[in-house]
Amino acid sequence: MNLNLILNECINLKSIGMKALVTFLFLLLIIGSINPVKAQNTEILFQQGMMQEQGEGNLNAALEIYNQLANDVSVNRTIRAKALLQAGSCYEKLGNQNARISYQKLIADFSDQLAIVALAKEKLKGLKKQMLISKNEGIVVSEVWSNAQDTYSVSPDGRYLNYIDWDNISINLKDLKTGKTRVISKVGTWIKPMQFPDKSIWSPDGKKLAYYWYGTRGTELHIVNFDGSSDKIIAKGKEETTPWPVSWTPDGNYILAITTDIINNNKNKKIVQVSVNEGTVKIVKDFKNLDCGCSMDISPDNKFIVYTIQQSWNSKLNDIRIISLDNTLDTKLVSNRANNTSPLWSPNGKEVLFMSDQYGTNDLWKIKVENGYPVGDAKIVKWDLGFRHNLLEIANDGSIFFESGNTKIDVYIANMKKDSRRNSKNPIKISTEESKRNMNAIWSPNGQFVSYTRYMRYRDGMLGHKQQFSIYDTKNGEIQKLDTKLFGNIVMYRPQWTKDNEKLLIQGLVKDNFKGGLFLLNVNTGKETSVKTSNNMSVDKINDMYRSFLLTNDNNNIYYFSEDRKSILKYTINTKKETTILSGTKTLHYFRLSNDDLKIAFGYWFNNDKGLYTVSTSGGEKKKIMEFEECDCADNLIAWGKNDEYLYFKRGKFRDFKKLMRISVEGGIPEEVMVFKDIFNAGTITQVNISPDEEKILVELQVGSDSVWKLEGVFDE
Repeated sequence: MNLNLILNECINLKSIGMKALVTFLFLLLIIGSINPVKAQNTEILFQQGMMQEQGEGNLNAALEIYNQLANDVSVNRTIRAKALLQAGSCYEKLGNQNARISYQKLIADFSDQLAIVALAKEKLKGLKKQMLISKNEGIVVSEVWSNAQDTYSVSPDGRYLNYIDWDNISINLKDLKTGKTRVISKVGTWIKPMQFPDKSIWSPDGKKLAYYWYGTRGTELHIVNFDGSSDKIIAKGKEETTPWPVSWTPDGNYILAITTDIINNNKNKKIVQVSVNEGTVKIVKDFKNLDCGCSMDISPDNKFIVYTIQQSWNSKLNDIRIISLDNTLDTKLVSNRANNTSPLWSPNGKEVLFMSDQYGTNDLWKIKVENGYPVGDAKIVKWDLGFRHNLLEIANDGSIFFESGNTKIDVYIANMKKDSRRNSKNPIKISTEESKRNMNAIWSPNGQFVSYTRYMRYRDGMLGHKQQFSIYDTKNGEIQKLDTKLFGNIVMYRPQWTKDNEKLLIQGLVKDNFKGGLFLLNVNTGKETSVKTSNNMSVDKINDMYRSFLLTNDNNNIYYFSEDRKSILKYTINTKKETTILSGTKTLHYFRLSNDDLKIAFGYWFNNDKGLYTVSTSGGEKKKIMEFEECDCADNLIAWGKNDEYLYFKRGKFRDFKKLMRISVEGGIPEEVMVFKDIFNAGTITQVNISPDEEKILVELQVGSDSVWKLEGVFDE
């Protein structure tokens, strides 16, 4: 007899007599459950809790059972997670603050239980909205710039935002009072040799800015007046060896910056102090093999630096620490199983503001500090600043400025030919609403299926994001979800289908042993098989080597870039032999394999070389097909035509493509195939992919924009 079924039936009955029977059954079953929970009766005990909660309305009795299950490490993790979820529900009904604690514990400790965690996050959001009504009373949030560009900071008086104008390739200031903008830096170019700006920060008196510049012969640290005059270089070097500015000392004499040395192919970061007047550099902290990120701030009394640091090697999670400027103190400020970033000192130096995702959303926190040490526990200031966020700066009056991204990327199928578009529903969105970023869409060889990656918030600190895929069936519109056991940076590559339409070649890392490289994922069973892997791999190394890879029709040869991305290599699976197809001095960025496996079309990173080339898969000299126009660079090439007679490419600005073009493999004048605005009148085209029969096209469309916000009333008087 199935006791669970009996209990469920009892719960559904409304008569007083049956309620008495339910109570009697409960008393019988509870006997013996005082001892540690045994594996064979945990599901029964959980049902007892459900019966008490939903059938009898006895919330306290239900809580005893749920908490017993949740706290017993011998119990199945799914049961424990479900128990925590129900405990939170009981606490909610009782008006008890432990509801929030239950949901937070579930999110933090049971991240492998994705469906249950998703429910807990929704529950927590509801609680947060209720709490914000009273908890955030007196805090005022206002938008100061909609459709914001790449913003870095705000002036000490809170009037000006400094940002990068990528169209003009310059650092600009936006006056929040008048709305006017103006250029204050050098103006760059995408024509080789390229020049462009990066990070910029304000001096404490608001009269100068320091900014980082990629120049013709290396990188430079500049200082420029507020009006754009007297631009001078105070430090320079090669690539990341030049100090990258993060904070300016309150006395105005020094700039705190990050430098990076490359030692045995490993990046070694340091916090340094750069003299504004002399340009001399002094090391404050050497991080050896750990990554300090790019977040730090100096206290108003000029004594302490608050900074982020990796929790361990290869971790994507950060702690926050405080170091004294004389290096006599270095202590933890915030440490937990979360990513803690963007620390900033309050104007009075008594508190540190920071971001943390420990409860599953990007929340703003603060903690009191005295003489470099934490005082008490951290407290939440504001829940959920957004899926993508950037804490900018705190103005002198205590106003907090942050940038929040409200963009979404979805995958669409559209018809390529105009007559086809007129007579059909076009385009069709195939991605679902659960993910903010759906990308890396690619057709199966038979054109029936489309795979794309889902960028979810679930992340493992040591390995990055979990590899999650959706397979869309164009015949019936059904979507199959594949949640793998692999981790990594899913934004940086495009998987490849095998010729039999049954597997995907993907890259990633195994959680248990840091084995990383290329794997075959069976789309029918979800099983992963190692193809080319190595031990002790890092996310960065995998991205460098397998940012692009191609699979031949016989599934036996894989093409990919060398680690420095200056060569195309071929790996033969059955012999485990690696050979070089092409090598040079310029950095490669993208390539595509012809349908007959005989040629590779490729291009270079930005304007290292603006040409589109082909080379035989057996090696030899490359052949130039065409030269792209300025800004027609980086990730242009889409695919070979079905008969290998044409190469398709995108035309437009980087990640904002306007037209689909094609050119004969023999060269000549490119011809226009379609204009994307004929299909999409809003949004930005970030990526496209053509069906094998050249009848349809996959389009990844980004909609929404970033905005800058101001938060007032956060700090105590």
